[in-house]
This record gives sequence, structure tokens and C-alpha cells, in this order.
Amino acid sequence: ADLEHPETLPEALDSVHCAFLMSRDNPSQPEIEATFIEAAIRAGIERLVKLSAHGARPDSPVALMRWHAQAERTLEDSGLEYTILRPQLYMQNFLRFAASIAANGRFTAPMGDRRFALVDVRDVARVAAAALIEEAHVGAAYVVTGPEALSYGEAAETIGAAIGKEVAYEPAEPETFRDNLIAERGLPWWRADDLAFIASAYGEGEGELVTDVARRVGGSEQRSCVEFARDHASHFA
Repeated sequence: ADLEHPETLPEALDSVHCAFLMSRDNPSQPEIEATFIEAAIRAGIERLVKLSAHGARPDSPVALMRWHAQAERTLEDSGLEYTILRPQLYMQNFLRFAASIAANGRFTAPMGDRRFALVDVRDVARVAAAALIEEAHVGAAYVVTGPEALSYGEAAETIGAAIGKEVAYEPAEPETFRDNLIAERGLPWWRADDLAFIASAYGEGEGELVTDVARRVGGSEQRSCVEFARDHASHFA
């Protein structure tokens, strides 16, 4: 199936009872996900589990969060059974900085000194699996986080300890970070803007929220940033 080609959906959804909805970040994301939800209704699917994001709200200053909020509302109004997952920022986002860390022992990001309860995507995957196969999660909206809130500076120290060398985090002004993403990596403006201003999607202290969803629903202890850094040390080194 291809979410951007609705004609491929009926065959893919034939005999499916539950589905996990995760589409790529895109200005058309609310429409693409709405089309999938409509196809799911026609196919007789019983339940959808949607990957959203912590901070998703209609009035968010970050476009991606507004898109997720719109798609959430479509799903809630669809009549389908559903579960919504709202993960915190992913630990795996640090892999974007792996080349800079390996070459220069540093990375730049527009997160200031704020703390976030970063979550490993593997823990999110366990929660998603449980939501798909267990009836108890119908109608729930889960904020999925890691076990503790860390600043990017503290995460840099953790990565450094895992690879045996000093790693420094250098805070960047969001506007400068955005302009560099556009000029150096060729990202579209909307994507660069979201990445640069993602911290603004969270109110004061909101990013520090720690939940036990990954353990309680996913069935095992949340992975710490220390575990993440050790598991991916070869990328950072």
C-alpha cells in the first residue's frame, strides 16, 4: 500500500482487523491520514492505533503538532475503536548528529538547556504492539516517555561516556539552525522550521513529564539514555 495512492488501500486492508497508522511528516499529512481512516472504515477494520506526538494540539506553534492534532480529531470522530500514542522526543534523533559527534566530538541543536523525557523508539514500538492486540487500550491516548528528563547537554555527556571521549552540545539559535538546514541539507522550509522550533511545542516544564506507559503498557522497563548510547556507540564513534 501507498498512503499517497488511495487506490492501493482496499487490497492491502482486506481481512485486516487492526492497523497501525504512521505516515511521514508532510503538509498533506492530515488529508493523507484522513483518507486512510476512511479506507479503514470501508474495509471493516475494527481498531486503529495512531502514532502522534506529545505536544500535538490545534494551536501549537509547530506545524507538525497541528497536523497530528487534526488527524487525531478525525480518528476520534470516525466511529472506529482507536488508541493514540503521543511519544516524547526520540532518543534516535541524536543519530542525526552522529557524523558530527564522530568527527568533531560535538553537535548543535536548538533546544537550549531545557529538559525532555526522551524516549527510545523501541519502547514506543512495544506500546504500539500492545495497543494493537489488547482490548484494554481502546479509547486511550498515551504519552510515552523515557524514564527521566535530560537536557541535551546531559545527553551529550551520556553519549561521550559510551564512546570514551568528550562530546559537547552547542545550543543554536532556532533561526540560524533552520537556515543552515535549508542551505546545507536542502530541507524544505516547513520541515526545517519545525525542527528548529520544536522546543516551542512544549510549555514550560511540559517536556519533563515522565510517564510509566512504556513499562505499564509495553511490558518492560523503559530504556534509559545510557542504554541507548551504549547500543548505538558504533554510530557515534
